[in-house]
Amino acid sequence: MITRDALYAVIEDAIAGASPGDALEDAVSFRNIRESVDSDTKVVRFECMTGEFAMTTELKRRELNVETTIQCWVTPDENTEESLDEATDLSFEMAWELFNVISTDPGLKGGVCDAFFKDYETGYANMGSLRRGVTYLDGVINQGS
Repeated sequence: MITRDALYAVIEDAIAGASPGDALEDAVSFRNIRESVDSDTKVVRFECMTGEFAMTTELKRRELNVETTIQCWVTPDENTEESLDEATDLSFEMAWELFNVISTDPGLKGGVCDAFFKDYETGYANMGSLRRGVTYLDGVINQGS
């Protein structure tokens, strides 16, 4: 999928380019949702994409209205509510950094026509065998009319 590959490339570049102290520093991006995520403190992934096919020969335009959710997960340092709140805050900062990266380059380095991510939900959830702080960043790629 063109949209999936373009989004992962931007996410992975943002993680690789994170400076010391950035929320994305030391984050890991999982392309395979079946991989174990219990060993990593900061995880970025997305599971499903839904969209529409378009009749075109231009690769970056053949997938329209592709909706997905970027998930930013952080494992708390301790098993306390305060530590879980801190993990949730960090997941929010990770999502904020990805929002800025995508907003600055909505074409995802030329891989798609446009990408708009702005709606979010943040809180606690389980991933793998651990309770973590999480922020979901919802968006649409190649928004058509």
